[in-house]
Amino acid sequence: MDQELLLKASMLEKQINELGGNLEIVNQQLSELIQFQESIKSFQESNSKEMFSTIGKGVHLKTLLVEKEFLVEVGAKVLVKKTPEETIKVIEEQINRLNELKYSLSSQLDNHMFALNDLIKKIEKSQNKG
Repeated sequence: MDQELLLKASMLEKQINELGGNLEIVNQQLSELIQFQESIKSFQESNSKEMFSTIGKGVHLKTLLVEKEFLVEVGAKVLVKKTPEETIKVIEEQINRLNELKYSLSSQLDNHMFALNDLIKKIEKSQNKG
């Protein structure tokens, strides 16, 4: 009986660690999206015609702004022109989806933690009897 409980506890602990890792990734992505959204809002309010554009791997290029529309990748390398407002809406949708995922992961994590604590109590109870 103790071995079975210990095995269940071990499996729950593994799942808790996985959920915690996934939750950390979601939180990081949320943080990046929120920061990105703020950058677009600042860009939208700016009247400057010069800016630095990232071309990849920490390399930036000073550019002249011709228009304030973005080319947004919508999948399969397909680019669609979007205004800053439309782009912000896309980011808000992504933030909402990530918040839903975060809630789901947090709920699962809480349930697993409760189940693990329950198992630990059962293990301690059975050890005290023996």
